[in-house]
Amino acid sequence: KLCLPPMGCGVSEPEDLRTRELDAQLKRDLAETRLEHKILLLGAGGCGKSTIMKQMKAINNDEFTDSEIKEFTVIIRENLVNCCYLAAKASYELGYDLERKDIQALADYFRNLRKKDIDEIAEKGLEGDEVKEMIEKIDSFWHDKQIQEIVKRGNEYNLLESAVYFVEKVGANKILRTDYVPTHLDIVHSRRATEAITECTLVDTKNGSKIKIVDVGGQRDRRKKWIRCFDKVTLIVFVASLSEYNMVLEEDTTRNRLFESLDLFEGVTNMSWFRSTPIVLFLNKYDIFQQKIKEHDLPFTDYEGGSDPEAAFNYIRSHFEYIKMGIESQDDATMYVYPTVAVDKNNIEKIWHSVKDVILSKNMLDFGMSV
Repeated sequence: KLCLPPMGCGVSEPEDLRTRELDAQLKRDLAETRLEHKILLLGAGGCGKSTIMKQMKAINNDEFTDSEIKEFTVIIRENLVNCCYLAAKASYELGYDLERKDIQALADYFRNLRKKDIDEIAEKGLEGDEVKEMIEKIDSFWHDKQIQEIVKRGNEYNLLESAVYFVEKVGANKILRTDYVPTHLDIVHSRRATEAITECTLVDTKNGSKIKIVDVGGQRDRRKKWIRCFDKVTLIVFVASLSEYNMVLEEDTTRNRLFESLDLFEGVTNMSWFRSTPIVLFLNKYDIFQQKIKEHDLPFTDYEGGSDPEAAFNYIRSHFEYIKMGIESQDDATMYVYPTVAVDKNNIEKIWHSVKDVILSKNMLDFGMSV
């Protein structure tokens, strides 16, 4: 005879216990998944991604280590001397006949600096008579009226946009000394191309969520590494520099930087990985842009807004929005646009709260909850 087990007794107690344990583990894993997010920072070289990363660390009360501060000290000294080197080089390339012989001699001095000379100054700083002589050279050269004209044409030879900040606001008198320690503002103004993939994890103390921000180099030769970071992306933050509309790429002097950003943005939004990934567009360096547009027109033949910063901003924004709307097969990928000033911590902190709201909305939709 075939004997059937009593109802409810078809599963042994050990098997039932194992099932409950697996269910519990699944719930824990699901909860962890909901609390872990990944933001991918993308954009062309020089757009300000690394500056935003620095601000994120500060907003998260994640202080720079001693070794990081030492590294930024070197970068800032390098930025300072490079500004003089580039301006001196431009005086020759732009065909300036410098009126003062002493300024011409200084231009020759800075133009003939070798990389190893700049590196040595940056690494160690200067002391005694050496620092006094270099400070005098930089101040005399920089404040000459013809050199100031060349500085104003910095967009033509990729002069660092923080040049005036370092040379005039902080000063060689501070930066070149061996005991110089950069402030947070000095650090966010510093510039060095991102060579490797860098990450920073922000922890929300209120709900325990973790947000990993991944920054990858924006220069053309570094974009091939981007694909390594495409897995499990919650949100893309694409950064484009507004102020670079009349500048060219460092790696290709025939290519306008804004046009490069537009093409790169189109390429990113076309990728199959990101069909349903929300995009936050940071139109960065809005402060510099507002001043620059008063003197330099946008490089678009159909633009009719003149020197009005708001009209110019809306025009550039519309180009990015047009690209986004024109991408077919986008499922739920929404785009949010913000004018940003990456060197302003308060500005980035306010926008960061909005970005977290986007992450929360995405999270709720992913788990079938209404927003």
